[in-house]
Amino acid sequence: MSMKRIKFLCVLLLGVCGLSQAIAQSAAELNAIESAFTEANLSSVLAAKTPPMPASQQSPRWQFTAQQGLSVTGNVYAALEIKPASDDRISVEVPNDPQASVKGASSGNALALSVSARGGGQVILYVPEKIHYLMLKTFNGIQGRLSKQLLYLNLDGCSNVNLQGGPSMLEYLRIAHTSQVTLSSIKTPYLLASITDSSGIKIHDAINLRELKVQNSQAVEFYWLNSPILNLHMSKSSVLLAGKVTYANMKLDGD
Repeated sequence: MSMKRIKFLCVLLLGVCGLSQAIAQSAAELNAIESAFTEANLSSVLAAKTPPMPASQQSPRWQFTAQQGLSVTGNVYAALEIKPASDDRISVEVPNDPQASVKGASSGNALALSVSARGGGQVILYVPEKIHYLMLKTFNGIQGRLSKQLLYLNLDGCSNVNLQGGPSMLEYLRIAHTSQVTLSSIKTPYLLASITDSSGIKIHDAINLRELKVQNSQAVEFYWLNSPILNLHMSKSSVLLAGKVTYANMKLDGD
């Protein structure tokens, strides 16, 4: 083996070690925020309805103090539009639906909101830059642009999702029980993705995909990859990967 090759491998291993330490630290923070999400979501089910702002009776609007993490659950017939907030507060607006309601509860650094809107209605969510962890559940139709500061995106029980990223800090992507997702302009320092029981997932742009776990999912596409190292674990799924991967570790189970 040439000296140039050995030097390249040493530099690569040092980079991987540094990245692994960063991932371990981020994983600990992620576990804490996901526990807070669980507690806050359980609390929001029992929480009283939060009254809307007095001046918005026909198109009610609610405001909340932003935490690091935000979880928003809708009904399966409502669409969600994500917009940047003009200040540090989270706002929820339901146009032309005076009967809409929002329940909210906090736990640790997480805020959980449960939105009830009429069938076929639209929910507008104003998200401040300080939100680093975002979970969206049971919406039919999600569109908008992700914050540059977002580290974690979790889609659960959603359909017809079209989100744009851009240069961002997104490190964790979790998708479950979700169909027809397009995430475009996703440019990240590295990305760890988990996809379960989902279909029609398209993630594209210059992606340093570090780890991908796919289970019971179909028509999953990632492009264009630019990954020094990729760990892939696939079970009973169909996945299309396009781009450049220097080293890959693969574990394939089932069909």
